[in-house]
Amino acid sequence: MGLMALFFVDKKGRGIWTVHPLYRIFFSIITAVIVAVIALHFMEHSINFIEIIILLLCLGGVTLRDAWIFDNKNNVLTCISGFGFLTKKITTPISNIEKIQIVRIYHGKEKLYRMECAIFTKDGTFLPKVEESNASKSKMLQERGKKAADYLGLDLEIISI
Repeated sequence: MGLMALFFVDKKGRGIWTVHPLYRIFFSIITAVIVAVIALHFMEHSINFIEIIILLLCLGGVTLRDAWIFDNKNNVLTCISGFGFLTKKITTPISNIEKIQIVRIYHGKEKLYRMECAIFTKDGTFLPKVEESNASKSKMLQERGKKAADYLGLDLEIISI
C-alpha cells in the first residue's frame, strides 16, 4: 500500500489502515476526463486503443481496495485487498497478533532506502505486508505503525537491516 495511506479510528471504534480517499478522488477525476475524451472520439468514430487501456488503469485506481481493519470489539483483524468486487479477504483473531514490525532497509552504511511494515502472529508467521514506503515517506509510515500498535496495545518493533 505504499501509495497514499492513512490510519484512523472509525465511528464503530475500529482501527482502519487504508488507501487515502484523495487517491480515489484523484483517479475518479482522471477517469471522468478519459471517459469524456473517449465519448468525443466515439462521436467522431475514432476511438484510440491507448485511451481504453488508460481508462481501465484509472478504473483500477478508483476501485482499489487495500485495507486493514482492526476490530477490538469482535477481536478480529481483517485484511481486504484487490479491485472492486475481486478482492481477497484474510481474517485472524487480534489476540493472535504478537507484534507490528517496521523494517528499515538501508542502502550502504547510513542511507535509508525504504521501509516495510508487517504484522506478526504468535505462531511466528507474518501476514501480508501492511505497507511499504520509500525513504521520503518513512516518517509517515512510522507514525501510522505507531498508531496501529497503540490501538492494539502492542509495542512497535523497529529493526534495521
